[in-house]
Amino acid sequence: MRKLWRILVAAVVATGLSASPAAGASPRIESRLLQEFWTYALETPVAENPFTLGTACVPLRRDVVLPFATLDGGPLTCTVTARTRVFVTVINWECSTSENPTIGGSPRELRSCARANVDAYPVHTLTLDGRSVPQTRVETHPISVHFPPDNVLGMSDRHALSVGVAWVALLPQLRPGRHTIVIHDSGPTVDPVDSVTTIVVSR
Repeated sequence: MRKLWRILVAAVVATGLSASPAAGASPRIESRLLQEFWTYALETPVAENPFTLGTACVPLRRDVVLPFATLDGGPLTCTVTARTRVFVTVINWECSTSENPTIGGSPRELRSCARANVDAYPVHTLTLDGRSVPQTRVETHPISVHFPPDNVLGMSDRHALSVGVAWVALLPQLRPGRHTIVIHDSGPTVDPVDSVTTIVVSR
């Protein structure tokens, strides 16, 4: 199972478009959002999991939606309300004791595994409506995962420890209309990957 995902998380805030593409970004909040995503993704049963349903926008909690696409997916279009902010993971990887039994089960070993996979893509760019957006590298705390019987990884072991690492950007508030997010990733040992996401903001 490929573990590099295009994730966009939209959290409810006031409307408008700020001058700086990364205004209001908080590494602590971004790390928490990343941890919430991986907990949701790993603990949701197959029948309801967005990875298997291919759903464009998924509510992560009461005030958050999760539009996303996998590496192998095509262009994504997601519609959100006018009161949104968008949290983008440009490079996103997690390692768990269930999927990587040979690397050991300590948080340090899992973190090293996730870091190594993220570092395989040293070139990664993000633009919003043609403007370059700076990124922040964040990591989750060790996540205690409780897999459902029908989990997306097909694991028979119901419990695991997981750590996620990602390059992210918390975008500014978006005005009503269509907005284009473009991500490019590449590295010396991996094929270049480009993804385009259209965010349609309703009034």
